[in-house]
Amino acid sequence: MRTSAPARRPLAVRVGGAAWVLVALYFPAEVVTARAWLRPYRVRTNSISNLGVTGCDGSAAARLCSPLHAVINSAFVLTGMLILVGAVCLRGFLPPGILRRVALALFGVAAVSAALTGLVPIDVDAHLHQVVATPT
Repeated sequence: MRTSAPARRPLAVRVGGAAWVLVALYFPAEVVTARAWLRPYRVRTNSISNLGVTGCDGSAAARLCSPLHAVINSAFVLTGMLILVGAVCLRGFLPPGILRRVALALFGVAAVSAALTGLVPIDVDAHLHQVVATPT
């Protein structure tokens, strides 16, 4: 009896599945970061990028001071890494051919975008941040 490719790689399936489940850790990181704001953070009026603002130095950006910016920026980077790990480990579940290649390319774009969003906060380089954050 022949088994499918994913079934022959149980460790990869477990790692990939766990990676994609762990992507949900982003949400508590967002809540914790938002609650640490000195002024109330409003999902409807504040950009998610505001949570990653690193400067609290009295400049114009200081009104967006995010004391726990490292939490959300790390969560963006971790999310990107987890998306990529999940995609690589679970690629066997995608049908072979062009669909698999397109899906993996899109997962790759999402992963890189998420990670770079955390590595380039909006107050560090606003233009680059907008470019890398747009796909996510």
